[in-house]
Amino acid sequence: MEVAGTSLAIVATIDLCLKYGPQVVALCRTYRDADVQFAERVLQVRSTWKKTSLQLVFVRNIAQELDPDLREIQEETLSILVGRLRLALTRLEGLNVGENGGTRRKLKFAVGKSGLDNIIQDLSDWQARFDPSWLLLLRLGSPIIDVELRKNDLGSEETSSLTLFRTLAANKPMEGNERPHVSLPPSGLAGVQMQKIPRSTARFFQQPETGKWLIADNVLCYSKQHQQLVRKNIRTLAQKLSCGDPDRSGLLRCRGFTPSSEQILAGLSSFELLFYAPQQSIMPPKSLRASLQAPSRHNLTQRIALARQFARAVSYVHALGFVHKNVRPETIVGFSQTDGTARRFFLVGFEQPRLADGQTMIRGDNEWHRNLYRHPTRQGLRPEETFVMQHDMYSLGVCLLEIGLWQSSVVYDGDSGIPMPNLSLGVSSNNPDKDSPLAVKARLVQLAEDRLPGLMGEVYSDIVLKCLTCLDEDNADFGDESEFVDEDGVLVGVRYIEKVLMKLDEIVV
Repeated sequence: MEVAGTSLAIVATIDLCLKYGPQVVALCRTYRDADVQFAERVLQVRSTWKKTSLQLVFVRNIAQELDPDLREIQEETLSILVGRLRLALTRLEGLNVGENGGTRRKLKFAVGKSGLDNIIQDLSDWQARFDPSWLLLLRLGSPIIDVELRKNDLGSEETSSLTLFRTLAANKPMEGNERPHVSLPPSGLAGVQMQKIPRSTARFFQQPETGKWLIADNVLCYSKQHQQLVRKNIRTLAQKLSCGDPDRSGLLRCRGFTPSSEQILAGLSSFELLFYAPQQSIMPPKSLRASLQAPSRHNLTQRIALARQFARAVSYVHALGFVHKNVRPETIVGFSQTDGTARRFFLVGFEQPRLADGQTMIRGDNEWHRNLYRHPTRQGLRPEETFVMQHDMYSLGVCLLEIGLWQSSVVYDGDSGIPMPNLSLGVSSNNPDKDSPLAVKARLVQLAEDRLPGLMGEVYSDIVLKCLTCLDEDNADFGDESEFVDEDGVLVGVRYIEKVLMKLDEIVV
């Protein structure tokens, strides 16, 4: 009875959305003839709502298949949409661009355009909040999801997109023309001038034939067996990332992958994973590490926005069935825009991408500046534990700590370029390897407890601490691994959305 009751609750919430959404669109359409700029905004609202309504109907039809925790998150997220649609109606009902003339009419135009811009932004922000749980929903193994997709297959672009994401998120085999072509010939990099992004693992270059800027990630191979595994993993990853929306996911759209011309070991090569730089970007990009070391500081609003982008990107990687294994400021690159908007950051650095449930190589290194972002059980040449999603979450926590403090934990020597620990870490600069992994972790936790609340507030501090202690047995939210044993690998993602993403979205600056 409880399942039926909670299913009815989410259905009722969706019905409210489906009631208010068309009313918003209808009111917008009454103003579309006011001028060209109004018409463009109205078209954007209609397009956004068309996709949203399709998703809402889909969720309503499969509500009883949802895990209780996932259903609860969907219910909370959909309640936010109800509030935003009601607010949009209030704004639109107070607008009448046709009345009177002269100065009053011009004022109405200005207010109306601003109101439509706010509606568009609200719907876009809500969609970004909804997407992580939406992708997890599409990973569920229930055949009813496929039945509903076929039932609603109207041949539209929106429905095709749902089917594609279902295929990608659930790791279903892709067939025929739906399979993105991502395997590129080695000759594709002939003649290009690769340029380094300072303090980043990635590089960038311009395609001679198209003039487009691309970002290159080098993926290493350690053996013949590993080379075959890497090729399989990056093909799957490239296919998934070739269909994404960078603005919402925090992950660049993938062009494909190609063998590198560089030989790293006898008979072995690496691969280059290639991504499109965002449109209207100013080159060169800037890594988060370089930004943290720059004299200018991001203000509080910018830091919260960056934390949300970054946390959402990690969520997308997991929702697509992968673990990243290399989350740190060197693998986050930002792009300034020609229109003067704030720099947008994206997660790259897929040096060792692996399917979350796939074969893993228990292999590491002793680089202290990399170990800083690894959980103590994942450090050294032979890490103790197989990599799981919570290990990425720990790495995220270290990065969120640096973003909150706006202080780089790693400082590069100006002459030699050798990475040195920031003095605030309390780690020996002469011999940073001598401090035990557990001692370094304890110092990070102490920094989060002592310094973050005064700078970023209690909510942000709690999020960072949840990430840093996510594998501790006494962590009430993530410590009990038995809670996350499920066939679809969804439960840990649901908890991450609830305890990290949704909490970040609650912060008001």
